[in-house]
Formats: sequence, C-alpha cells, structure tokens
Amino acid sequence: MNHRTFIPALLGLLALAFTAAAGTDPVPRFPYQILRHDLAVDLDLERQFITASDRITLRPDGARPGEGLELLLRRGLEVTAVLYDGEKTRFTTGPADLSHFEAEADSEDVVFYARAQALRLELPSGAAGRDSFTVQVEYRGEIRDSLEGADFSREYVAMEVTGIVSGQGVYLGPEGIFYPALPQQLFTFSLSATVPEDWRTVSEGKDGEAQVKDGRRTETWTSRQPVDGFHLIAGRFEVKEVDHEGISVRTYFFPDTTGLDQRYLAATKDYLSLYNELLGPYPFEKFAVVENFFATGYGMPSFTLLGSEVLRLPFIIGISLGHEICHNWWGNSVYLDYVSGNWCEGLTTYCADYLYKERRSPAEAAEYRQGLLRDYLAYTHEHNDFPLTEFVMRHNPAQRAVGYGKSAMVYHMLRHRVGEEAFWRSLQWFYRDYQYKFATWGDLQRVFEAESGQPLGDLFHQWVQRAGAPHLVMQGPMLTRLPEAWRVSFPLAQDQPGEPYNLSLPVKISGADRDTVVHVPVNQAAVQVDVTVPFEPLRLAVDPDFDLFRRLDPAEIAPSLAETFGARDLVIVLPDQAVPELRAAYEELAAQFNRRGEYRIVGSSELTPEARDAGAVFFLGRPPENPAIPASWLPGQPWEMAPGAYRLLGGEYRDPNAALLAVMRHPADPGKTAAFFAGESPEAVREAGRKLTHYGKYSYLLFFGGKNQLKGSWEVSGGPLTYNFQNPNATR
Repeated sequence: MNHRTFIPALLGLLALAFTAAAGTDPVPRFPYQILRHDLAVDLDLERQFITASDRITLRPDGARPGEGLELLLRRGLEVTAVLYDGEKTRFTTGPADLSHFEAEADSEDVVFYARAQALRLELPSGAAGRDSFTVQVEYRGEIRDSLEGADFSREYVAMEVTGIVSGQGVYLGPEGIFYPALPQQLFTFSLSATVPEDWRTVSEGKDGEAQVKDGRRTETWTSRQPVDGFHLIAGRFEVKEVDHEGISVRTYFFPDTTGLDQRYLAATKDYLSLYNELLGPYPFEKFAVVENFFATGYGMPSFTLLGSEVLRLPFIIGISLGHEICHNWWGNSVYLDYVSGNWCEGLTTYCADYLYKERRSPAEAAEYRQGLLRDYLAYTHEHNDFPLTEFVMRHNPAQRAVGYGKSAMVYHMLRHRVGEEAFWRSLQWFYRDYQYKFATWGDLQRVFEAESGQPLGDLFHQWVQRAGAPHLVMQGPMLTRLPEAWRVSFPLAQDQPGEPYNLSLPVKISGADRDTVVHVPVNQAAVQVDVTVPFEPLRLAVDPDFDLFRRLDPAEIAPSLAETFGARDLVIVLPDQAVPELRAAYEELAAQFNRRGEYRIVGSSELTPEARDAGAVFFLGRPPENPAIPASWLPGQPWEMAPGAYRLLGGEYRDPNAALLAVMRHPADPGKTAAFFAGESPEAVREAGRKLTHYGKYSYLLFFGGKNQLKGSWEVSGGPLTYNFQNPNATR
C-alpha cells in the first residue's frame, strides 16, 4: 500500500530541498515558521473549482526587518488578495525558482515545481520583531488532475493524483499544494469545507457540528496535534461510527458499498487495541476508513483512503488495514525527516505485515522474511540499489524491495541484537519522545543504544548507510568425530563487492532426534567456521530461517513472477499463431506489462535462440500458438497447457474462461526465469492478466473468469547453504 506520510511531494521530496545535508551547499533559510492554518474552502463540483481563504499564523525565525515571505501554492490558482493582520498588502506570484529552495534537484523535484507557483509577500518592517502575526491569502481556481493511469499494485505506484474536484469525489492533498505552504513545518490547523448538502468531508483531526444552509453543508475539521500537512476528501458518503475506548472509529463508504462496514469497524478496533498495548496510546481522536473513487491505498493521520476496488480485495482487512493503522504511530505522528532517509515504511511493515505472520506461526514468519529477500534478489542490481539513507518513497519494485523489505529486515536484525524486551521498550520510548516531531535514523539509533546499553554504530552503518547486502558462499563442509562430540567445519566466504559485513551467522545443525542453532560471528571476507555439537550431525544449514538480510542464491527459492518482472533483460514473446482476437488480448497484456518501456516485446517468429537465452523470457499463449516455446523445456514440469485443459500438480482443470500462469528456472541459466501464461479466451487473458502484478511472489496461478482458484510456489529443498552429510549429492 502506498503510504502518505504527509506531503510525499512537498515534504517527502522538498524536505530534501529545504534542509541542508552534510557535504552539500547550504540551502536558503526560512525566516518565518508556520504555526497554524485556518482554511475555508468552498467546492464547486460542476466547475471543478475552489474558492478559498487561508488565515496563516506565523512566527519570525531570524527574520530581518522588512524581510518578505515566500510561500508555495498550486500553479493555476489565482491569488485575489493578501492581508497582513487584516490589512491588504502587496504581493506577486510567479514560477517557483528551484534555486531558492535547494542546491541540487532530482527528477521528482522538477515534477513538483512544475505544479507550484511562488507567492511573494511584502511585510512591514515591524513583522520581524513580533512574537507572531497573521497573513490571510484569498485564492480560487480549477483543480482537475487526470485520473488516467491512476492505478497501483504491490510492485508499482502509477501516476500520482495530487488534486481533483469533481462530481465523482474530491481529493486534495498537500502534495498538490492546495493551500499556501512552506516545507518542513509542523502546525495545527482548522479546515472548513463547504459541499453539497448530501456530501460529507474527511480530513485529519476532529470534526465539529456541521452547518447546513441553502442546500450546502459546511463541515469543520480541527487538529490540536501538530501535523506536517493535511488533506480534504469529499464524497457522497454514508457514515457509520462506533466508539472504541474513547476513539471514534468510522467508515465513509459510497452508498453502493454494502456489507463491509461492520467488518472494517471490528477489525479497526482490534488493530487499535493491539498497537495501544504494543507501542503506546493512539495519538488521535478518530480513525476512519474512507472509500475513494480512484485507485489508492493511502494512510494519513487518523484515516486511510482506499480505492473502491482496493477496499474489496480479500487481504486488505487482514493485513493492509493494520499496516495503515500502524502508520498512525510511525510516520503520521512521529514524522519523517526525509533528508536522512525514510525509516518508517520498514518499521511499519515490521510492526504490521510481518508481526501478523509471526503471531500466527514461526514458519509463516520465516516465509515472510524469505519473501523480502526474494524480492530484493528479483528487483535490485548494482545499477538501482541504494542505501536506506536515500530512500524517500517507493514508485517501483526496487524501491519497495529496499525501502520496505531491507528496512524491515534491519529492524529484525536489530531485535535479535538488543533482545525482545529492549526492542519493544525502545520503540515505545521512541514513540513517546518523538511524537509530533521529526525523527531520523540517527534518533532511532540513539534511543536503541540508550535503552539496550549497547553501541549500535556498526549495525546502522552497514545496513542503513551502505547499499547492498552480503552474499554467502559455503564450500566443502567436513565432519570430524571427537571423543565425546562432533565438529562441523566449513569455509564461508562473503563474495559481494566492497568490505565484508559484520554478521552474527545462524548455523543450524540437525541430528536424528534433535538440532541446535548457534550464532557464529563473521566479519571477514573468508573464514573457517567450526561448530562442535554433542550428537552426530546429519544436516547443516546456514541461515535456514532467513534471519539475515542477504542476497539469496536463486537455488534457495522457488522461481516467481517477481523474478520475471524484475529482470533487466526480460523479453515478452507474443503468440503469432493465436487466433486474431486472442492475439490482440495478448498484445494488450504485453503492452500493459511494458507500460514503462522496460522490456522487449517480440513475436514468436522473431525470437532468436540467442535472445531467448540471454535473460528472462515470458511466453504468452499455449505452445501451438507460440512456436517459440522450446518443446524440450516442458517435459517433467508439474504443469501443462494441454488443448482444452490445464494440468497443475496432478489436477486437470477445464473452464471456458480459465487462465494459467507458470514460472520455471530458465534452462539456459538457473539464475533467470522462464514464465508462461495462457488463457482460454480473450476475456480470460484480460481478466486474469490485469491481476498478475498483484501475485508477484508465486510460481503458479490458476484463474477462472478472472478469479484466482489456485496459487502457490514450487517446493524447493536444499540450496547452496545446506548440506546433507548422509547424502551430499542431495544437498544442492
């Protein structure tokens, strides 16, 4: 789910711009700090137009007498008047000069500035000497982002909608600069929004009693807690509300969304109870689940915004809802200082998605950790990897694999390092001390060091400040019989580029009726590992439960769709012999997969053996439809695309709208994958195909009419970090 830790553009991107980082040129200071916004907005849905007045309370912060104020506002909005303490003052508007705000810019900064204008105000000389003063900005204009391309999946976040006012609904986010703003600010606010009488609004904070007059409804939202930005959401909602330990728990759903409100209300109450106990008291007066009219999965302080289709996905209540609620502790009340990197996505993932698996069983927890490592292997390489200090937000699978996956594993290793009680006490301390403040990776390190009494600089340096991961290679284990014990010995190497990592290496040795796990310190590129046990070892496994963040060997995991889509050199092969209607559906699907232009698309007659074997390959259509599929690759596979039927794991499936996906290791290179997808009809191809990106972790998928019937991963045994002393040939 895509998380909004407020202002992912304005704060997430521009925090990088407005705060000087070590080793860079200084950026301009801000002579005034915003203390409060009192914003009134009237929404004209038919014209897609807003009329607004924002009364901003500011405090001088090193301002010089006569020094003016520069604010940012969405380009296209017309400023009609500016008042200083109730009196009109002179102002100008124009393009926001990027050089005023940062020494260096990246592509995301450029995108942000393309929708920003600068509002420059003249202030009297006495303003700099006051404790505080007010500026009122009156403005109006259209806000109508396109909804085309507004989609997201586990892998990708599509084109971002920053603001839209329409008869379908209203979304105004701080990244769309719908109110005058400065970056890296914390402030309180009130927001009064006027909409049609049968509409409702949602924002951060607490709502007051609505006022209805002349067919128009005005609702006011107030936040007594400092926030780093706020939203205005509006729609024709039906509202359900229950009380949970003094917290107002609500759903804002469209009238045709039935049967979901009670499930969401009950689950929200459970999650709030969990985190109140685990992390500390919930920081807001309400939590609302709000339905959106375009595809979103956002978490804001005190509410989450879920697109209509997302709201109905089967896994949302059990996992994603809890993730967004957890963000109210991490990111939405302890705020992100993006300059030092986004620490909160990994922490939220660890306290939500991962914790739910861990509470169900150790096996599910280990499988989840394996999945994080699988995604890192699938999506990252030397050209797109980066340290966690550079992670701001995710737009693609590589950013998710690092910013969410690697980060979550860092917290897992930190938990092992400091111990169970110290880990959770440290998080409670961190939450208590940094609530409604900006926090960094360095702040986390200081809290954990103080609580645990351990120096943790090495851990944070190698996992947070350094890109990459260790890659472990085990060679030739030996077994030595001692008088009253057995010794297992093996050479272990770290063969990744750069310096070796300092690791606490889990080594599991299993006997006939017992096993033991020892943690071996490893801090060199090559070491000899010796472990003595009081029983005869039958099997050796290094990090069998995936407790270390590391780059896996492909033999450790089942081939997956994620590996296929993550390949830099993927070629998608169209079925030249398919009937025209079916081939057209496959062409649409290939274009959908390749909407970012990352892959090659060729017809089956164009595919050469060299291109087929150079990297990952994705065949569309059955073998008769796609003659490029080598017949020698298919015998012995646990699946078959037979005429009129699909066979999978011993079962046979027939349905006029069936579709099957299967992924195998590439016969020419086991480090790559070969994927196959076929559907019985154009509708089957389209309905199942558009969902494939949501199932990246799987090896096989079976659909009937676009509904998933079977999913899973091929069984994998052994791997290069395991060894069977009784049958060494079965190890690899």
